[in-house]
Amino acid sequence: MEYKCGATRNVWLIDKYAIKIPRARSWRTFLNGLLANLTEREFSTMHSPMLADVKYSDPIGLVLIMERADRVLKYTTKSSNEFFRCCEAAGLPTDWNPWNIGVFGRQWKLIDFGTKQA
Repeated sequence: MEYKCGATRNVWLIDKYAIKIPRARSWRTFLNGLLANLTEREFSTMHSPMLADVKYSDPIGLVLIMERADRVLKYTTKSSNEFFRCCEAAGLPTDWNPWNIGVFGRQWKLIDFGTKQA
């Protein structure tokens, strides 16, 4: 099990799942974490191959369970920029952060799309 702390959510990586819970550092952070989970729930209904699969999300945003990537990109590249352009063209939310791209075998998918910026 691994633990990651994001800006608005805590993430536990367990086996093949990423479990996202809003951070309770402040009310604003907590509410933004709820909103991020709800946004990922909303966009997951598009069933886009460019988004990591959401396996479970409660209706109020307290818990979201997503498929876990094999690894995460760490640097911006020409290929990652092209991927982000494709995401934007498809109407998907992205903030152009390479850490938000997960690698699943040979396929790239957004693993953090909780900020609506599409």
